[in-house]
Amino acid sequence: MRWQDPPESRKRGRRPSAHWRAVAALLKDNPGRWAVIWEGPRQGALANRVSTGQSAFAPAGAFEAMERPENGIHRVYARYVGEGGETP
Repeated sequence: MRWQDPPESRKRGRRPSAHWRAVAALLKDNPGRWAVIWEGPRQGALANRVSTGQSAFAPAGAFEAMERPENGIHRVYARYVGEGGETP
């Protein structure tokens, strides 16, 4: 037996909510303009969370998002369209 602290957890794809609040704020500052908000392994749930208004991307319909794979890299694109669902 030996005493040893466990290594730090490395949960892939997890970002602090402050990160997503900052992303949402930048998208709001550039309405209608698409941005890549994620590059890496598949993140199909992220595009859904953005489009349905979860967390920093509330209310539902204020943001649009989609995931597109390219050369083995998955990218999630998002844009702010306004709370009425139309780009201001």
